[in-house]
Amino acid sequence: MHLNLLEKQANREQEYAEEKRAQEKIYKEKIDDYEMKLRLVKSKFIIKKKFLSEILFLFLDEFMVEMENAKLDHEQEILRLKVQIPSKLLFFILIK
Repeated sequence: MHLNLLEKQANREQEYAEEKRAQEKIYKEKIDDYEMKLRLVKSKFIIKKKFLSEILFLFLDEFMVEMENAKLDHEQEILRLKVQIPSKLLFFILIK
């Protein structure tokens, strides 16, 4: 009888150890899966960050070109008005 109880105890301990190994294997797989997902999310974030930086630089370049064009248009308008001033003055002098 004592031997029978020892065998049952040994069997229970063996089952417990097997269940524990199975649980550890599941936990390890889940940890590996989470780590892989974390690396994927980090890489996607880095890619998105790089992509957004490139888009920002493109918009900034486009903005700078538009600002330069506006500046040139303004300077051109000033030159056009400066050219018209003598003829307008002459017109007003001749009218009086």
